[in-house]
Amino acid sequence: LYMDREGTLWAGTKDGLDQFTDGSVTPYTTNEGLLSNETGPVLEDRSGRLWVGTLGWGLNIMENGHVHALTTRNGLAGDVILSLELGKDGDLWVGTSNGVSRLHDGQVIATYRRRDGIPGDAVNSLVVDSGGVLWAGTNRGLARFEDGRFVSASLTKVPNDTNVIALARGNTTRLFVSTDSPGFYTLHGDTFSSHDLGVARPVDSIFLDTVRRAAWMGTLGAGLLRWQNGNVARVRVRDGLYDNRIYDIIGDSVGNFWISSSKGIFRVSRAQLDSLADGKTRVIDSMPFSTGQLRFECRSGVQPAACRTSDGRLWFSTTSGLVMIDPASVGRKYPPPPTQITSVLANGERVSAIGALKFKPGQKNVEIRYAGLSFVSPEKVTFRYKLEGFDKEWTEAGPRREAFFTNLPPKQYRFVVYARNANGDVSAIPASADFTVEPTFYQQLWFFPLVGMALVAAAYFVYRMRMQHLRQRFDLVLAERSRIARELHDTLLQGLSGVTMQLQALWMRMPPSRDKQFLSAVIEDAAACSQEARQSLWGLRTQGPRSQQFTDKLANVCREVVEESGVALDLDLQPIGLQSLPETEYQLLRIAREVVSNTVAHADAAVLRVRLAINKGQLHLSFEDNGIGFDAQNGVQLLDHFGLVGIRERAKEIGADLDLNSTPGTGTTIKITLPLTNLRGSESNAEASIEHHTR
Repeated sequence: LYMDREGTLWAGTKDGLDQFTDGSVTPYTTNEGLLSNETGPVLEDRSGRLWVGTLGWGLNIMENGHVHALTTRNGLAGDVILSLELGKDGDLWVGTSNGVSRLHDGQVIATYRRRDGIPGDAVNSLVVDSGGVLWAGTNRGLARFEDGRFVSASLTKVPNDTNVIALARGNTTRLFVSTDSPGFYTLHGDTFSSHDLGVARPVDSIFLDTVRRAAWMGTLGAGLLRWQNGNVARVRVRDGLYDNRIYDIIGDSVGNFWISSSKGIFRVSRAQLDSLADGKTRVIDSMPFSTGQLRFECRSGVQPAACRTSDGRLWFSTTSGLVMIDPASVGRKYPPPPTQITSVLANGERVSAIGALKFKPGQKNVEIRYAGLSFVSPEKVTFRYKLEGFDKEWTEAGPRREAFFTNLPPKQYRFVVYARNANGDVSAIPASADFTVEPTFYQQLWFFPLVGMALVAAAYFVYRMRMQHLRQRFDLVLAERSRIARELHDTLLQGLSGVTMQLQALWMRMPPSRDKQFLSAVIEDAAACSQEARQSLWGLRTQGPRSQQFTDKLANVCREVVEESGVALDLDLQPIGLQSLPETEYQLLRIAREVVSNTVAHADAAVLRVRLAINKGQLHLSFEDNGIGFDAQNGVQLLDHFGLVGIRERAKEIGADLDLNSTPGTGTTIKITLPLTNLRGSESNAEASIEHHTR
């Protein structure tokens, strides 16, 4: 014999090891005289006798410590007992799989079957409503007892052969009806109303809370429901409920619900349930009960599946007999269970759980197994744990005895777990395990700085190669421009100069006449063309590493055109170089020459302002005079005469936008905007940006 720390007595015998625990839960089986362990509905009558139905063996009567039997040989309608109910006159109504029997003082006085108005053979539920009317729920519909026979009752929008599985009486509500469709109905006066409870599982038991005017309903898989003022609140396993399949609900004298379920019997505080249903709390505590080493499942499909007798004891029908719990004797305190970590696994391989652990790079999936050392209903022991360094909140694990963590980042961790017994007492000292997940090479502190340095070096190398390529292309462009300039100088300009000199000689020999005047005009035009060609050649030949910046060339062009014109020149030019973009530079200089020439020749302006700047990746070039202006909207021919069409074409050629604004008497403004990202030869953009200097 051995008495452990929880007060459990262990006895070693020739047949094995026996455990003797608290006797607050007492089983009643065939050893105590029951007809069968396949018990059904249970009910106490007014004289204190306990009636226990069985599923195939008739009816048990427990009185003064003795058990009596009542079967079909004594006149019962059937031996499969499905429901029990006391009439208002004290008679016992027994629902079977083959009709209903009425008992008076323990004797069968009447039997009712389908010929007597009962819709179906199997009578699943019997209840007397607040008006004293007996109702029977069968596998083929609902009926009420009137004038010595049963009369079928039709539910709203439900076929008459619907299987009725649960009935309950109310106060203001005469009757609650549940079907396996699932469906839920109430009877007010003589009218049935249907209700949507928001769950897909049928209601199997109903308990009325007369204090809070609410109905608690146990469902077959959807947990516990509270129906109050037309609102439905739901309590499930994830909220702390022990089981989601509820077969019956009974209350004790101290504010607890005792619930029979598919996993056995458990107790829960009614106040906690109301608090959770009202949204004030997030979790409840459920305390399960068992008969020591005996495991059982409560009985479903019978009404009532549990009852509270006049002495305060609670009786439950199970698949292993009848179980009695005395709430007055429940409450023995057990010491908190010690907690122990039993094993640690990394990537599925067991490692030592002693001391600080170090996991190699790649061992990121950790499983930790633990136990609460209690031998009094160990299934009631629950756990909560936290992985410090990973979890922000505690995890309520319930009875689960392992924790899984996947893809843990490299760092130090500490796993802490507490155990809690059925009384809610938590172990004073938690079990813990320290471990470190080591980083891979790319998770080291030096890895990303090294990668960054390598990327910078690669970018610099690419940049240098790019600049070298650009310089090579630029040299080729300069060589080609110089060749074209030489060819033009040796051919076109020489020929044009010779033609001009011959025309001048002819003009000298001609007598004064209108033809001589016309020839003079031709000679002037030829001279102008020759001068313009020389300017173009100058633009081609002034490109080179030591040539002027675009800013200087622009200033020289403007000064050359306005020289001796009497127009004041106001220059505001940022230093900008476009050596790597000769085509763009050439077109901009030609545009500038054309605009300034038009201003000097036609604008009658006193001041010409020229602005050059780069802002937000765009080159801005503007010309503004205070001359006579013109109507830019209607002066189409004038625009052609001034050469503005050519200016627009040159701007379009290099991808620039030209904006002209002029009105008579207020001067003219021409703005050219060139996005640097749109420059011809986009490979030169980087160099163009580098060559931009701020003032």
